[in-house]
Amino acid sequence: MGLASLPSFAEVQNVKVSGDVTVRAFHRECLDLNCGDDNLGTQVAGFTVREREDDFFMHTVGVNVAADLTENVSTQVRVINQRVWGALNDGASDQGTTTSESSNDVQLSLANISLKELFYSPLTLTVGRQRLWFGRGFIVGSRLLHSDVDPGDGLAADEFSDLTAFDAIRATLDLGGTAAMDIPAVVDLVYAKVEEDDISFSSDVDSSADDTNLLGVNIGTKFDRGEAEAYFFAKKDNSVAVLNLGTKAQANTL
Repeated sequence: MGLASLPSFAEVQNVKVSGDVTVRAFHRECLDLNCGDDNLGTQVAGFTVREREDDFFMHTVGVNVAADLTENVSTQVRVINQRVWGALNDGASDQGTTTSESSNDVQLSLANISLKELFYSPLTLTVGRQRLWFGRGFIVGSRLLHSDVDPGDGLAADEFSDLTAFDAIRATLDLGGTAAMDIPAVVDLVYAKVEEDDISFSSDVDSSADDTNLLGVNIGTKFDRGEAEAYFFAKKDNSVAVLNLGTKAQANTL
């Protein structure tokens, strides 16, 4: 048995590094639609009950690296830090706040590679963590589930999170002027892993069939005074079916 190691080099044609800092200030009142409280001014557990409101600052710091490895191969990476000002640094909760993530945590927002003219000149394949937006965001838009956009429970306003991308494979066919009547048309084929539930061989149930996947096709075209889209997307959630199967199997053994 032998091992061989050889150095490899790849020429990078163009590298672009950029960044951004966004700071938001919040003042919230009546957020739970209960503006008044009959117990205002009374003592509860040593605290005086006051009107429900909150003031806080939240920032998002991002660093972007985009590189053209070759004429037809490019990559995109974005890392971020997002937190509420004054949140604890030790990962422990503090009385009166719901934020607990370390202020030094850095998270991966985007990470993908694009291959242009793959097999066919108008075809581009993008693989990795990327943002998807179809039907003006009504059909497929941002991932705004709490566990996705705020995994460390470090934000007080999840709707402003930068973690909105999908782990996906996207094939884009840009027909351009080759479409009928010289109307530009773009066809997108998408496969996204919405949720990876269990990676294990220890369960009696097939753990490879308990995931949530998104598959779809989108056809879009633009006119001088508007645009049109036709799409079909299917979100397949296998976790419920596997859970029911496991419950039935357990019931049969009793």
